[in-house]
Amino acid sequence: MAICAAQKFFGVFSLKSSSMIQAEMAQGPVNPIKEECFFRADGDILRMEFLYPTPPDNDRIILLLLIAQDSESYYVTYDWASMETLRSVDPRINSLRLSNHFRLPTVLIPLIHSTSFMVATHSTMSIYKNVLNTDGPVVPMNCPFPTLEHRPRSRNQVWTHWARARRNRIRNSQFDDIYLCREDGMILYLEIGKSGDIERQSNLGSLGCNLDTAFAILPEGYQAGDVLVTAGSMCGGGLFIEDARKPPRCIQRVPNWGPILDTAVIKARRPTTNPLSRDTQQGMGLPFDRIFTCSGVGPDHGTISELRYGIEAQIGLNIEHGACSSITGVWGIPVPRGEGTLCLLTDPMTSSLIFIPISGTEEAFAMDEERSGLDLDHPTLAASITPDGIVIQVTDASIRLSHVVFQQRSSITWDDPNDRAVVAFTSGPLSLVVVAIRNGSDVRVELRSVNSDENGCKCTLIGLPLALDQEPICFDVEELGGKLYLFIGTSEGKLLIMAIDSVEGLTPHLERGIMMGKDDLDSPVFESLKLISTVGEEKRLMVLFCGLRSGHLIPFRVTQDDTSFEIHQLPPHKLGETSVRIGGYESDKTLAVVSCGPGLWRVSHSPIEASLHYSLEKVWITDQSKPEKMQPIVDIFNCVDLPAQAPATGLSGSLLCITDNTLFACSLEKVAKAVPREIRVRGNPKRLVYSEYLNKLIVAYNRVDFDFTSSTEGTKRWIWPKIGFLDPDGETLISAPIDLRTRGNESSAPTVLTRQPVGASGEKVTALVDWKFYGEGNEYHMIVVGTSFPQVEYKAGRDICVEYRGRVVYITVRQNPPGIGNIDCMTKRIHMYNQPVRTITSFGPSSLIVASGDDLLMQTLDPSTRKWRSLEPHHLESHAVSITVKEPFIYVLTARHSLIVLRATQEGLILHAQAGVDKGGLDHVNLDGELKTIFTANRGGAVIGLREFGLKDDRLVRPVFSAITPSAVVRVCRSFRPHSGGCEIAYGTTLDGTLYRFQMLTENEWRILRFIQYSCLADTNICPFRRKRRMAVDELCPLPDKPEYMHIDGDILARLISRGARYLEDMMRRTTPDNAPPAYAEKKVERFIEFARLVVGETNDPFTDILMWMENMLRIEI
Repeated sequence: MAICAAQKFFGVFSLKSSSMIQAEMAQGPVNPIKEECFFRADGDILRMEFLYPTPPDNDRIILLLLIAQDSESYYVTYDWASMETLRSVDPRINSLRLSNHFRLPTVLIPLIHSTSFMVATHSTMSIYKNVLNTDGPVVPMNCPFPTLEHRPRSRNQVWTHWARARRNRIRNSQFDDIYLCREDGMILYLEIGKSGDIERQSNLGSLGCNLDTAFAILPEGYQAGDVLVTAGSMCGGGLFIEDARKPPRCIQRVPNWGPILDTAVIKARRPTTNPLSRDTQQGMGLPFDRIFTCSGVGPDHGTISELRYGIEAQIGLNIEHGACSSITGVWGIPVPRGEGTLCLLTDPMTSSLIFIPISGTEEAFAMDEERSGLDLDHPTLAASITPDGIVIQVTDASIRLSHVVFQQRSSITWDDPNDRAVVAFTSGPLSLVVVAIRNGSDVRVELRSVNSDENGCKCTLIGLPLALDQEPICFDVEELGGKLYLFIGTSEGKLLIMAIDSVEGLTPHLERGIMMGKDDLDSPVFESLKLISTVGEEKRLMVLFCGLRSGHLIPFRVTQDDTSFEIHQLPPHKLGETSVRIGGYESDKTLAVVSCGPGLWRVSHSPIEASLHYSLEKVWITDQSKPEKMQPIVDIFNCVDLPAQAPATGLSGSLLCITDNTLFACSLEKVAKAVPREIRVRGNPKRLVYSEYLNKLIVAYNRVDFDFTSSTEGTKRWIWPKIGFLDPDGETLISAPIDLRTRGNESSAPTVLTRQPVGASGEKVTALVDWKFYGEGNEYHMIVVGTSFPQVEYKAGRDICVEYRGRVVYITVRQNPPGIGNIDCMTKRIHMYNQPVRTITSFGPSSLIVASGDDLLMQTLDPSTRKWRSLEPHHLESHAVSITVKEPFIYVLTARHSLIVLRATQEGLILHAQAGVDKGGLDHVNLDGELKTIFTANRGGAVIGLREFGLKDDRLVRPVFSAITPSAVVRVCRSFRPHSGGCEIAYGTTLDGTLYRFQMLTENEWRILRFIQYSCLADTNICPFRRKRRMAVDELCPLPDKPEYMHIDGDILARLISRGARYLEDMMRRTTPDNAPPAYAEKKVERFIEFARLVVGETNDPFTDILMWMENMLRIEI
């Protein structure tokens, strides 16, 4: 092992054998070094590698160093016999100067054959062969890189990393296979022959991420190709499979942090607008907000990210199927012997069967009726597989049984030719079949049992068929209290429950009707049924979910005793306007999957024991090779069960989905997490704003253009600010129609077509506003862009003075043609300023507040005359960073003097109030409510709430709450979630990529949460890294006397929720301060109940109710 310093010194270490190191690791202290020796090298050490010896030097160790000294670069080799000890080694040293073109190579690659190595710059690679040859100087072989893409900027990219592909022994004896990667993600594959010459160069395409930090290949080959692992310093990486003659395919994204520069919050579309209280479950699973952020690293790797939270479902298998648009059902049937999965598809007329093998090298293929033993000439109603390996298929004309191991087959048809099955249900683990058969206007339900013996497969009728006077829509069979019951959902909105007896068959047990809201006129027609069940420490928790065709999800709470059970309807959920489909796993009753329109959810029980609540969490389908993929509309889905009495293989546990013309399988995660969606931007996005008029996100970003003309000195570079548009539901950024006419053979600056919004080279967008203004009863729209640009003045001699100026550009936009998505832009007016423009906001019907330098200006446009009128500028103590308006007041957060409140008058802007402290502001928002609170984010991580209510003679706004975040919050946005009592929600984003949610509290809510937080801070299980604090007795009654006491840490409360209500009760009874009287614990519980009663009302179990209230309040839905 060799280690070098940046200059002058390097060391060589001889390590102990692996067996000795492993023994030291198991027994005691580890010292892997056997011998060591240090050497001196004159100059800066650029690279260092061991070379591969070749005959006749097989017994020699060769160390290569690239050294820069003065203005020259050299390669130096140190070689010695492998049998020599480092203490007595006297290496042979050879040195050779590199050509001027390779003075600073970015990559050094040791080659396997002919004791050679390769160095590379951004444009050329050079191979030095037989470097130990003493007959004469080594002549390098130079080879230019191929043209990987027709973009001038690619000529300025640097090659950063390499990896050697592992091949078989015969291949390695003839070729050296090298992956070479560039910083922008381009991959080159080199095949170097035994002689040391490059036999072939192959362009593999781009990985779509920066490769400035990490690039490697898995040492063990993958059966379908090489597996590459990549990562960037401030952008995501991934695992890629490189198949022969195919572009790299991403199989797993590796997320990484990136600086968030701007944030926009959009109101999410919801199926209902009914007002919801803060602690209700009816709004669960339906986010109010969509959060978009922009970040950028490098000239071509900016991203617009939609921040989402929920259950991730990664697409692992994707099959194009032309007839998917007519598919009405899909079933995944795992083959018991682990060979693969049968995928049964049905449409209104026929069925089809696809076999998906487990092996990654085999492709899926269609199976015919003769090979499968199933009926493919009729539509399938239900299908499953029994523990014995019998595949059950129910069509409208028959029941087919096919044993996948013994090739036993059976078919049961209806006695009357007029009989047609309309609804069916199969339970593989129970080996049961339930079929509803129609004959004219009569409907009967049959119950059958499936089994097999040496004589073949049988489907035996149990009891007599049960006649129904209602139209059945869906079935479900569940076990309650040791007995089996059949649940039937009907077209009349009735839930019928039938008891199942192994001899008598089906007998009516219970009937319940669906109770819709008094203002709800939707029809209660059933579509699907599913029961979830969780076994807790105290009892079994069960909820029956009914999906209706009106878009409602109706939950029924199921309570049981030893001999019977009862059901009670809970408040409904309005998920959409289409049918609600519910599915789940027979092997896992703790969860179910729900779909309605474009939405997909997972429903499961709350983690709080003794709670009857459930959680409805969004499921986000992601494609690792397409991080910008929007949530598809899942038409049909099915949960593939785990095979009985066999390990999970193939698609077991997956979620099969049908969308458009595609069948894909997803792996469903167990725990909710952040699931961002990333849209690539070829540039660095800086500002982001949403336009309701265009229904687009407006993005201001910088693009870099180069001029490589040989007649100029070096490379010219232009940085241009540009405007782009993004549909919130789209996957690509639409650039404003700008034509940069510069080509690689032109030395002049790029020219821009007239009427197009583009900035000058070096100009930066500092403010972006979607402006809606009024005049003469009309409504107008413009995009207002504030910029900062350098103006250079050359003085006497070599002195250069750079001053920054500002512009405000007014751009009219419209969709052309309307509804297509193309945006037509035209610059209407430009205002110049002597100082950079910092921020802009709208005021009144047709005015703008512009912050330029330390001045604040109000500009008013008369739409009828198209003339501007300006008031006298108001000078600030420091420049403004954020402005909001509540007419007639203007709230200005400054860079060094916190908040200033101005009032607009006919004469100008006058001071109304101020914070009166020296705080470096970053952003702020005004919160609605009677208390007039201003939420400010400041440098150093301080988040402060200032209250304008009740100003005194000093005109100072008072802080009412404050908190410190680990990273400074740079952007603050209000949520669209409805609020009551001034309890608003705001989001904050930081430069390191963190998203915070800040929620305002009422006084009673603050008291109970603060009381709970005091106890959590002293509990080492919840706060293990906090020093145990001394609690004071007066903390039994927390008082809002200091702003820093008004902050509640939601992360602490979330850790308490995961431990349950009984842990909260135990914590309240056992956590006492030092030197407290014996009655302190009892009084503490009394105080807790008193505070809880003010929030959740009178209750028999305040600990459970408070924890459920906290769970609803802390639930993340974006």
